[in-house]
Amino acid sequence: MKFIIRLSAIFFILIGLSQAAMAITLDFDDGSSGTPLGSDYNGFDFSNSASVQFFKINAAAHSGDSVLLRNNRTSNPIIIRKTGGGTFNFIDTFIKDHDSSGISGQVIGKLNGGTINTANFTTSGSSFTQIIGNFSGIDELVFQANGASVIELDDLTLNDTPVVPEPSSFILFGFAALAFGLRKRF
Repeated sequence: MKFIIRLSAIFFILIGLSQAAMAITLDFDDGSSGTPLGSDYNGFDFSNSASVQFFKINAAAHSGDSVLLRNNRTSNPIIIRKTGGGTFNFIDTFIKDHDSSGISGQVIGKLNGGTINTANFTTSGSSFTQIIGNFSGIDELVFQANGASVIELDDLTLNDTPVVPEPSSFILFGFAALAFGLRKRF
């Protein structure tokens, strides 16, 4: 019986460890200043077109010495997707208006084109404002400022959505552990 309890404990510890999602905080401090971001930056793609370009600049950052800059004065959004597709979670970020005049807008979490989460933000002056999203299971993250502005992002925290095993897998593993423990008795 002790063996079954030990085996079950090890099983559940391993399952718990395998399900832990690793968060990544993008601080944009790597690479050269003025480098456009686009595809596969630390596992994420940033929209990058003629109207919306992203540059890592050396500026007064929330942390480190660089930020992500949407370097234009249009109302086009910043769109972030996981490289290769799939879902992810948006935890939080810090945002400010590059011109220090303040901006407002929305962060939108989407899944298959439909909006599933939103968070409003307003910044003022030259300091960063934290946006806490805690959006789970999204495949697209959109930062939409009201009006034309130059946006700075820093310390963007994202993570992969963990794969959750289906209940039948737990049942099969439980029966296998039970059978393995009972084999000594018979």
